[in-house]
Amino acid sequence: MSKEDRDHMTAFLMKVPELVKSGAIKPNRIKLRKGVLDGIEGSLAYMKDGKLSAEKFVYKI
Repeated sequence: MSKEDRDHMTAFLMKVPELVKSGAIKPNRIKLRKGVLDGIEGSLAYMKDGKLSAEKFVYKI
């Protein structure tokens, strides 16, 4: 990574908290999946079927 790229990324990352707070950018929704490791196969099929959109899969262990 060049110094220019690093400087640009540093400046952007300093702005992220305010962008999230103001609603200018929003994190992906969380989709709680069941089955822990057993549920991964179902989650992969869900993604393959094109059903995943702006969501983040979360598994409780």
